[in-house]
Amino acid sequence: MRLFKNIKNKVEFYLREKPELRDSDSKLVARIWHDHIQNTSPVPVRNLSALDMLKGMGQGELPSYSSIVRCRRKIQQMNTELRGKLYANRQQSQKMYIKEVKEMEMYNMERKLSTKDN
Repeated sequence: MRLFKNIKNKVEFYLREKPELRDSDSKLVARIWHDHIQNTSPVPVRNLSALDMLKGMGQGELPSYSSIVRCRRKIQQMNTELRGKLYANRQQSQKMYIKEVKEMEMYNMERKLSTKDN
């Protein structure tokens, strides 16, 4: 729980201080990982190899990508001022996709019913 709260605080801090991170999970995660490595690793961030970073990820030494993204979603859901410029577009797209899926399901259901009648 402590790690989650720590991640939540960091995510919220960056969403407030760096608006450009509000629309990019990749940039937000990279920023948090960079700071985490900088504050915990005896090796400077610029001297770490990609292999070292991948090993750290595999060993659970970095906050998980999904935890950071989950925190970002929850924070933006609760705090409208921390939503990015693309938030409204994503919400609209989501509604469109849901409608399309429902239409496909209805179409498939109608096809199944019509083939049973034949």
